Amino acid sequence: MSLTTRLAPTLGSLTLTALMLLALPSHAAKNESKQIKTEYGLAEQEKWFHETGELHIVQLTSVDKRWQLHEAYNPQGTLIERSEHLDKQRHGLFVQQAYDSLEHTSYRHGKRHGPYHSYDQAGEPMSSGHYTNDQRTGKWVSKNSWGQIISHYNQQGELHGQQTEFDANGQLLKQSNYKNGMLHGEFIRYENGQLTEKGHYQNDRREGEWIETYPLSTRYQGQYRNSYQVGIWHGYSQQGYLVAIIPFDNEGNYHGVQVRFHDSGALSEISQYRHGKRHGTQWDYLFGAPYRLEKYQDGKRVETRDQGEFKRSDFP
Repeated sequence: MSLTTRLAPTLGSLTLTALMLLALPSHAAKNESKQIKTEYGLAEQEKWFHETGELHIVQLTSVDKRWQLHEAYNPQGTLIERSEHLDKQRHGLFVQQAYDSLEHTSYRHGKRHGPYHSYDQAGEPMSSGHYTNDQRTGKWVSKNSWGQIISHYNQQGELHGQQTEFDANGQLLKQSNYKNGMLHGEFIRYENGQLTEKGHYQNDRREGEWIETYPLSTRYQGQYRNSYQVGIWHGYSQQGYLVAIIPFDNEGNYHGVQVRFHDSGALSEISQYRHGKRHGTQWDYLFGAPYRLEKYQDGKRVETRDQGEFKRSDFP
């Protein structure tokens, strides 16, 4: 947590320099104070040291009070906090603790501008990238215990180009493409090394041929138009056998005669739909043999006939 954040709730009316001085621990020994030249003119430099003699705090304030710099180091000499202000705006490198990470952020006249890096408590890199006028730009890499994401941004801070996600073992989880903040281009998703989705986006909409696979289940293949499933989709078992024929209307609703099979290839169900609602007859099969007959009208079941109540000729 930054110095200003820690003290602002109770000392918000104090100047930045006063806040920095109040934050000094009681055991910090001040034993150096002098005036030095900086790019902002003459500045008063003050230093405090740990009890063991290592540098602890460096504080610089320009004579005209327009510029202030504050740096803090741990006993091992690692920079753990840095803040710089010019005309009361953040300017230069800021180093601050943020929950479970240490952030290094570059600023220019109050806006994030320049390299950004964050590190975990062990000092390992977590995120890195670049800001331009407060927007993420170029390549960004983010890591955590679950894996890694590599993204690309345009000058407006929008996702642009390829984004790739990996799990903690380095296996590819997802690869997508963006154009000015919208999904555009090939999209691929994996789960446990198995392909689960593959297709294309156009301006954030699914278009063309897609494959969708559910873990330990069925792989479906068909067409999207404007993010709607359209036309006839086919489902296949893990062994590659046809298990479903599913027609859709132009708005992604079930429409027409739907046929389903067991993984063994035996017929399971034939049903009729009209624009998303069951409409017509549904024939159910058990191990390929007629089992039940139902009739629907605009989604409502109007008739049911079980074994002994129908004729074999009632079934296709």
